[in-house]
Order: sequence, then structure tokens, then C-alpha cells
Amino acid sequence: MVKAYLAFMDHSITEQLTGRPAAWHTSAIALAEGGEVSDLASRIARGIFPEEPRLRKWSAGRGAGKLRYRTEFSRELARHIPSSKVYLLATSATEATIIQTHKQLILELGIADISCEVVRPRGTFALRVGPFINRESGTDHYFELPLNRALMVIWIAHFVARMHRMFRLQLQGTQIEPVVVDWFFYHDKLVGDSSNASPAMSFFQTLVSGSISHGNVRSGFFKKSDTVQADLFADNVAGLLNTFRETKAYGVELSSLLSSGCMYYESSSPVTEAAGEKTLEA
Repeated sequence: MVKAYLAFMDHSITEQLTGRPAAWHTSAIALAEGGEVSDLASRIARGIFPEEPRLRKWSAGRGAGKLRYRTEFSRELARHIPSSKVYLLATSATEATIIQTHKQLILELGIADISCEVVRPRGTFALRVGPFINRESGTDHYFELPLNRALMVIWIAHFVARMHRMFRLQLQGTQIEPVVVDWFFYHDKLVGDSSNASPAMSFFQTLVSGSISHGNVRSGFFKKSDTVQADLFADNVAGLLNTFRETKAYGVELSSLLSSGCMYYESSSPVTEAAGEKTLEA
């Protein structure tokens, strides 16, 4: 049996390390079998702006207007998620955690023997991974990304691969026939990528594809970010959870969201390791 899903992913605060060990980063995925993510985004937008329903970036606005939008998004999300047929998968971690665990993640992704840190001419550090075989030309191909970007791509790819395996096992249950899960991913361009060259996304795709079985994860990115409502929805979910980690403001709406049965959320820091706040009901 083959199960196919559309998935939208976004990140808060960004997809690269900023040099602040205590800074939190959150990656969020919203997925469904059809257009349910867009439908959910539209319902939430109508609840916030009935006359001109449209989500906006989590970071947009200021002062009381920004706080009002965030509060209403949280409330509308908790209200509509149980009946939406949308699943949310998210992870939060501090930069210190991402740095401290990167060697273990590299090992688990199977690239430990082909990865090395290199120093670029200007004294900056990069991660070089390869060789891989270029499918079209048959030649060796190496990925080389600035270290602060490469470590984030590794963190995100490891999370996506784990979630794909977890999701497939949930669907498999006690069924005798093997379940194959295909995810069609849409997200903004990763930092440093462009419409003409996307080394970070290619690296992400290579890592994920090499770490899953019984299915596929296929990635594409929006040429113009923050114009598609489903994309903005993922941005808002990532922003909501990252703000929660930064402020520790655990509201009623967030509690309701985590207990909805539609969300898996994990968080980790060098001091505390907490995972799996709510298991999916697939």
C-alpha cells in the first residue's frame, strides 16, 4: 500500500547557526494527504481577519498588533487542528545542542567516513562531504557548505528522516502488507540557495534519501517565499513553538495543541532532554 502526502516545512529563527549557543531553533512540518494544509490555513486566516483572510509571517508586525495576531493564530490553530486531518511534526533545539550532537548525527546519517571540516581561504570553516556519484555524468560530486549552514542541514535532514520512519511505522501498525510512504516536500529556499543553484537543498535531499526506506521524500522550494498560505502556516507553527521555547509562555492554546493527537513535538537543550510530547494518531 502506498500512502502519499503533501508536506510543508519551515524554520524559526533561521536555517543557519547564528553564533549564539542559547538561541533556539525550531523546524516544523505540516502534512496531509491532499489540500488539507491549505484548507486549515484558510480557516485560521478567516478567524483572524474575517474581511481579508490571509496569514502573515510570524515575525511580521510590532507591538500590540503583533501580539494580537500571534495570540489569535494560536487560538485558531488549537481550535481547528483536531478536525483538519493535518499532522504537525516539530523539533526545537538550542544551537549548543545542534553543535554538541552533530558528530552523532553525521554517524547516524552514514556520512562519517566521507565528511571533514575544511578551512576556506578567508579563514572560515566549511563541511565537505563526498564523494557521491553524479547520476547524470557519472563523476564524483562533493558537497561543501559553510559550517554554520551545514550543521543545520544535517540537523533538519536527520529530523525529517526520523519522522518519515516514525510516521510509516504508525501507518504500518499491524497490517501485513508493507506500507510505502511518499512525502512531497515544499519549503522556502535554504540559506545560500538560489533558483539557479541549490547546494543546501541538494545536500538535504541526499541525506534524507539515503536514510529512509519504504518510501520517498521529494523536495521542491518556492521561488518566492511567504506567498503561499500553506507555506505561511508552516512558518507560523515554527514561530509559535520557537517563541514558546524562548519565552516559556505555555498558554492554554499550546497545551490544547500538544494534546490534540495531531502533533508530535520534541525539544532538547544541553541541560534538558525532553522528547515526544504527544504521539501522532495516524
